[in-house]
Amino acid sequence: MRISVKLVGSAVVGTIVASGLGTVAHAAAPAVTAVTPKNGATGVPATARPTITFNDPTDPASLRYSFVKTAGSVSVPAYYTYDAPTHTFTFVPRAALADSTRYTLTVKVKGTSGSLSDQYVWAFTTGVTDRQAPTAPGATTVTDVTTTGATVSWGAASDDTGVSEYRIFDGTATAPIATLTGNPPATTTTLSGLTPSTAHTLTVKAVDAAGNVSAAGAAAGFTTLTPPPPPDVTAPSAPGAPVAGELTATSVALSWAASTDDRGVVSYRVTGGPSVQTVTATGVTVSGLSARSQYTFSVEALDAAGNVSAASPSTVVTTPAAPLVDARTGAGIPGATGKTLVLYDTTGPYGFLGEQYAIATANLSSHFGDWTAQPVVNYQAGELNDYQAVIYMGSTYDEPLPAAFLDDVTATTKPVIWVYDNIWQLTARDPNFAANRGFTWSQFDVSPVSKVNYEGRTFTRDPQNMAGIMNTVIYDTTKATAIGNAVRDADSSAFSWGVRSGNFTYLGEIPYSYMTTNDRYVAFANLLEEALAPQTAERHRALVRIEDVGPDADPAELNAITTYLSSRNIPFSVAVYSRYVDAKGAYSNGVPQDYTLADRPQVVAALKNMQAHGGTLLMHGYTHQYASKDNPYNGVSADDFEFYTAHVDPATNNVVYDGPVAEDSQSWAQSRIDAAFAEFAKAGLVKPTIFEFPHYAGSDAANRAVAATFTTRYDRGLYSAGALRGGPLDNTRIIGQFFPYTVRDIYGVVTYPENLGNIELEPYNNHPAMLPADLVASAQLNTAVKDGVASFFFHPYVDVSYLKATVEGIQGAGYTFVPAGSM
Repeated sequence: MRISVKLVGSAVVGTIVASGLGTVAHAAAPAVTAVTPKNGATGVPATARPTITFNDPTDPASLRYSFVKTAGSVSVPAYYTYDAPTHTFTFVPRAALADSTRYTLTVKVKGTSGSLSDQYVWAFTTGVTDRQAPTAPGATTVTDVTTTGATVSWGAASDDTGVSEYRIFDGTATAPIATLTGNPPATTTTLSGLTPSTAHTLTVKAVDAAGNVSAAGAAAGFTTLTPPPPPDVTAPSAPGAPVAGELTATSVALSWAASTDDRGVVSYRVTGGPSVQTVTATGVTVSGLSARSQYTFSVEALDAAGNVSAASPSTVVTTPAAPLVDARTGAGIPGATGKTLVLYDTTGPYGFLGEQYAIATANLSSHFGDWTAQPVVNYQAGELNDYQAVIYMGSTYDEPLPAAFLDDVTATTKPVIWVYDNIWQLTARDPNFAANRGFTWSQFDVSPVSKVNYEGRTFTRDPQNMAGIMNTVIYDTTKATAIGNAVRDADSSAFSWGVRSGNFTYLGEIPYSYMTTNDRYVAFANLLEEALAPQTAERHRALVRIEDVGPDADPAELNAITTYLSSRNIPFSVAVYSRYVDAKGAYSNGVPQDYTLADRPQVVAALKNMQAHGGTLLMHGYTHQYASKDNPYNGVSADDFEFYTAHVDPATNNVVYDGPVAEDSQSWAQSRIDAAFAEFAKAGLVKPTIFEFPHYAGSDAANRAVAATFTTRYDRGLYSAGALRGGPLDNTRIIGQFFPYTVRDIYGVVTYPENLGNIELEPYNNHPAMLPADLVASAQLNTAVKDGVASFFFHPYVDVSYLKATVEGIQGAGYTFVPAGSM
């Protein structure tokens, strides 16, 4: 930093010693390292600016000095500047110093105590300044005149100190058109760049080293030659900048504003693509481009004589990625900003499983942002560049993985989650995998495993799952850490369930097989959160939904629930079907029953009371049963399915999902939704904005109807093979999924989670009884999910004490109950 201080020097008496540096009269502080000119210097230019440099930083305001002519101590008007990095003060006279005159500078520094230091004094003597201009140069002569130039010569000037340059002037111009320097400078030169057919009058002046300028020598006049009439050498004007129109991964349509030319434009030359293209129109489609690549296009115009215009302004075009083959894209939940690529296997007899696992993965990924799902065999080099993370679901042994995918996974620093199969293809492709990652795979462990320990919690794993877990070996614990461990049933020994190494996460099994409420699937949901959204703040929210409330509900039960929940300030939801049907009189001695909410004003009053005390009504189908058939039980509302068919297998006592109803279509499902809306309106209830499928089962068509009408569901999902890829659906192959946090499923509907189940006092259809302690235990396990939710439902016919125990137990586990709409 340079500081300028304007001060006027005052005379200070001091002592000068004859050495390179003036010394102080007494003890010196701070130390001076240099002065210029040196003390006692002679012949110093009158333009000198003396300096003094200190060893240490010095406050510019602390300097006191005098700058005087030694004879008579006449002050020299000046100011000083300070250069902090070098600790140097520079004294700048306000006018040139006098010739042959001795000058003295005296410097003191004022300390922080206010006292002045001893003084530093040095002196120097100026020399004689050259003020004598050279003689005028000899007469100017001009030869070899052309259309744009000429050779100019003149006689040399003389000067007492020597001529340093000659300046050539044209006419009355004050700025020279040429300057020649040297020791001595030449007395001839060739001018160029003159205008044809133009008169010029040249004079020459001499300049010495001191800048003294002579009078002009004798002038010489000439006129540049007139060129013969030229052929057409006028290039067209530059075309307009090309404008990009339709753009694909391999082509772009360009157009531009036309050029003008005195004799006409005959063609345009387009550069920037794979080859130069010449066209006669003002537009062209450039093909043969590469996907995800940047091109800079410009256009030149040509006339018949071959004159080429200046290039147009350039236009930069970046081609998009090639359309992904057989890919499906979905949006994330509101506010999520991620973008995840989900890749899955499709070959072999079990290829359908890859799509089902991709559905489940895409649903979970939506919690973190947008997603794209694609068969891994269709992966193209560089696809990962367009995403923030990639998840590969390896479900088919030796699926032919593209080398481009393996290479991109090896090279990327983005999060990679690799699940189960084909890790051996990655390590074979990358011989440095183990060294870089600190671990490798060993073999499938097919020991029965019923437990997975993860982050201090024990999750279940169905022992029927005999697919095996890929065991791993960690070589370097500074690079790789185990993600949980699987516990063998036989001897309780454990091995790694998965491994995390930097941006790479490996899980040794498919987590969707046999998933249940307390399953290791919950741990996988958190694993995704840690990989895809590691900055997520920990919070644990809870939801409660009062289930299967229809016109047949007991108002007293509803009011008791409302009284309890509102006393605890617990927001809640109410799943309402608006028409009750007992088609065969299963509960009324064979007499069919069919009535709506409007027919039961006391129930409606209880529902309105619920709304007034923190309850939100949602649509739980229309009749919550289908036609007059057992589906699967008795054709009664709340017992049976409505948008799907099912039966109870008498041999196993399992509920078997059979497929869509006979009338299944989007319009049929929409008619049920519209009928339910009408009954809500007849009952004077607010139109619901959330939908829940009865028994969480809806066909593909029914899901599309719900997606066309609602933006939000509050349930679990049921998905048929083919629902992701499109085309024929295979309803014999379905996957059900619950969610530990809010998602937007493959149908585009934001889905609030229900993941704990409900109170069941008795076992049924091979489902065990579930009591409050069971639900609370599940909630405690779900705290493993950083932003997880504990969500359950409750039937009004169960005593409210069970509701109380469940709600307060979940609160005790660290959860806060919130309205579903806040999710």
